Parts: sequence; structure tokens; C-alpha cells
Amino acid sequence: MALPRKKALVRIEKEYNLFMKKYFPKETIPTPTFRIRKLRKAVGSYRILAQEINIHPDCFMSKKTLRDTVWHEAIHHVDRLLYGTGKRENKGHGKFFVEQMNRVNKKEGRDVITVKLTKPFERVAKKYFLHFFFGADGVFIMWSNTPLNKLAITGALVYHAATERSENPEVYTLETDLAAFTKLVDPITAKVFRTQNIPMGHIGDDTKLYRFFDTQKKTAEKHAVPDSDAVAKLYEGALDAYLKKRLK
Repeated sequence: MALPRKKALVRIEKEYNLFMKKYFPKETIPTPTFRIRKLRKAVGSYRILAQEINIHPDCFMSKKTLRDTVWHEAIHHVDRLLYGTGKRENKGHGKFFVEQMNRVNKKEGRDVITVKLTKPFERVAKKYFLHFFFGADGVFIMWSNTPLNKLAITGALVYHAATERSENPEVYTLETDLAAFTKLVDPITAKVFRTQNIPMGHIGDDTKLYRFFDTQKKTAEKHAVPDSDAVAKLYEGALDAYLKKRLK
């Protein structure tokens, strides 16, 4: 479920205040405006004249990503107000930015801040789920990149298996990552997957995926398939409720 906008803005401000208290406790500068925007090429941005920090909504999928992004943009804000350079010097990642980036990363013990903020989907989503259905009508493969969509697809495939008139239909889910996934699918699918942040979709017939499944079957999650239409309708009802909720 998406975080309500007001609560999301509060979380952004909280991360900003934490950064200022920890790294610029003696500085008194105006707090920037915070906005949530679906940015096309980054997870965050800073608008100089408006003194505005924009955060991509996908950042809220991970506390770490939200912090990293807000702190990155906070340095731009401090740079702009204290030194007047902002994004004019080396596109905003000049001497001051690099100095603060190194200071923060050293103190935090990890690369909290980097010069380049990657695309939201590549940066945030770390787990990918491959769904396999084996039945009388062949093999159907789908993928999802969030636990919520994982549940929806699993429910749909289990319902399909329960109502199909074939012997011993099977439904499995495998967990993988972006690197492994992009090696499995064709380049066009991989490009669309990465750039458009599609939550679910049909991969289709791919022998590489079948071979991958055979090698990973021991670690796959096998879903129980009910053997009666009455039980199967429970899945249909759950899926309908899910779709109604998402379409509101």
C-alpha cells in the first residue's frame, strides 16, 4: 500500500532534520520545500530558485534509499544557501559537495551519498519474483517486483491451477535479483523492465527460464493448490478484493 502523501512528506522532513542536526548543527538556514514527484531519470532532485527537494515515490519502498536520497539533496540545499554555488559548479557536484559526501560516508561507514543518483527502479527494487505455472495448457511464466504484486500473481495462478481440469497442476515462485533476471530475459524485455518500472507482466516462452527453474527448483516456493472449486473461489474473491482496492 502506498504511503499517504502527508505521512510521506513528514518522513522526508524528518530525514532532512536528522541530516542537518548531525552534520550542520550550527547552521541556521531556511528549510526547503519538500515534494513527491515521479522523476524520469533520478530518485531525487533539487530546484535552486524554488529551494525545493523532490523525492521519487519509489524511495519509500526502502528506508535506506529514502535517507540516501534526502541527504544527497540536502547537501545541494546547504551548498546553495551557504556558498551560492548550488548546481552551477560541475552540475552541483563540485568541491563542496564532494567534501561533504566524503565526510558523511566516512562517518556513516558506508556510501550513503554518491555523485549520481540512479533510476528509481534500479536503485530501490532488489528482489524479483518469477512465477511458474505448470498445467495442461503448458507453462505460464510471470514476474513481479514487489511483495504485494507477488501475492496477487500467486493468488491468480493458484486459482487458475485449482480450476483447471489437468492432473497435478503446479505453481512455484522463485526469488532472484536484477542481474540474474536481466540475463534470463531477452534484451528488449530487460530494457522495458528497467526503464518503465512495470510492476508485473508476462515473460512468455523462454528456454533459459525453464533451465533456470530446473537448477533452482530446490529453493523454489511451491504453492498449495486446492482440489475443489469451492476452495478455489476463495482465491478469486481475494483477487477481486485486491484489484478493487488498487483501482480505487
